This record gives sequence, structure tokens and C-alpha cells, in this order.
Amino acid sequence: MTHAEVQARLRAYADGSLGEADAEVVRAHLASGCEECLRDVFTRPVALPRAPVVVQRPPQGWIAAALGGGVAIGLAIGLLAGGGHDPGPQSTLAANVEQLRVDRERTETEAQERLARLEAVLQDLQQRTAPNPLPRVAPPPCDPAPERASVPDWLQDLLSTPGARVLPLRPAEPAPGASGYAVWSPIRGVVVVSATALPVGLTDALYRVRVTMSDQSTVWLGDLPSPDGTLLVTVAMPEPKGRRVTGVDLFRDPPGAPALTATLRH
Repeated sequence: MTHAEVQARLRAYADGSLGEADAEVVRAHLASGCEECLRDVFTRPVALPRAPVVVQRPPQGWIAAALGGGVAIGLAIGLLAGGGHDPGPQSTLAANVEQLRVDRERTETEAQERLARLEAVLQDLQQRTAPNPLPRVAPPPCDPAPERASVPDWLQDLLSTPGARVLPLRPAEPAPGASGYAVWSPIRGVVVVSATALPVGLTDALYRVRVTMSDQSTVWLGDLPSPDGTLLVTVAMPEPKGRRVTGVDLFRDPPGAPALTATLRH
């Protein structure tokens, strides 16, 4: 499937109406690191419009409880209005109750499918990067619940904040095989940079991260070792004062050559 054909299917992929075969092809294209398509998917609302990127399951049974309450109120109003003697309104009421039951089941199914599609997109992003190096606290031995193999907690947490953006990092000429991404959370005031397949030479190299703001000011974080070619670092940002992150660059020292770069278009 060509790049243009994938782009034509991104909207259907995001709202969940794309067939499974085409969805697999789109996920493979996103996992290859296409900046344009990744940006399109992560700025597009999934399924029906709602608050951006909130990964939370609704409490079990809330839909049934809400609709169940509505059905009970509708039954009471119908009995009071008709007096319970006219078989015509009773038939209509029974049909309405059945329709509400069908709508409730469909709403629950659609909510579960939308959450599953969002988790699939986040897993695609995780598969392009190295495993999360942040330590995970093992559950107590008495806890029988299995550990959930999913998107790292820190990434889910950042992506769930209002205004969070993902910037795919493109390899520069001195690092053709490198890849990575940056996550900017305006609410948290941080930029997290993750990189893999960085050049590993005969001597250890250090890396520097530069974050560029919309007013051309920059924030640097340096002396970052990467003996195995991977890097995960958090850059604390100053008070925004109306400024936005417009670019992220990763440099190798020595010789100060660029390794990865990204530009955020608003």
C-alpha cells in the first residue's frame, strides 16, 4: 500500500470503521516512523469527538445503571399517563423499552471497541521504540493479578494530559539508522525524549538535547551517556508564558553532529 493510500485511510482507521486487513497495513506504516501519518493520527480524535487522549475505562455498569434509571422513569410516566388500560400505548411502551435495551448494549460495545482501538495505536508507538527502561514495582507475592503488558505507565500518563503532543524524531545524516520520538506535555511542563539505534563508536559518546520554543528561545540538557545506543531523558521546561515547543534536536558529542531532529507544526 502506498503512502497516499495509507493517508486516505487514516480517518477511517482513527474512527474504527476501517477493515481489519487495511488496519493492519496502516499500523505497520505508522510503526515504520512516517512523521506525517503519525502526526495525523495523534492529532485526530478517535471515533466520536471528545476530550483529547483520555485513556480511562468507565466504571463497570455505569451505562446500564444510567439507562436502567431512564427506563424505570419512562415506565412510571407511561403508566400514569395511560392509566394502564389502553393496550395500544402499552405496546408502544414495550417497544420503546426493547429499543432502549438494544441501544444500551450497542453503546457498551462501541465504548469497548473505541478503547481497544486507542490501545492498539499506543502499542504501535511503543513497538517502534526500545522497551521502557523505567523501573516497574513488582506486585506483592500475595497479589495474584497478572502484570499487564501494555503501553508504559509514564507514556499513558503523559499522553492523557490535555494538549500532549508526540513528535517523531527523524534521523540525521550522521545517524541513518537512529529513530525515536519526543512527547511534550504543556500541563506537566516536560519534554520526554526516547531514542534507539544511536551510533555506537569505538569510544563512548555523550549526547545533548535541545528543545526550541516558539519565541526562538532554547532549553539544553547535556552530558547524556548512551553506551548501548538507547536514550530516555526528561527535559524540564521553564514557565511557558505563551510559548510552545516547536522543535527537538539530539546532538552527539563529540563531534557535535546532529543525530535526531523533529519539528512541530501547529
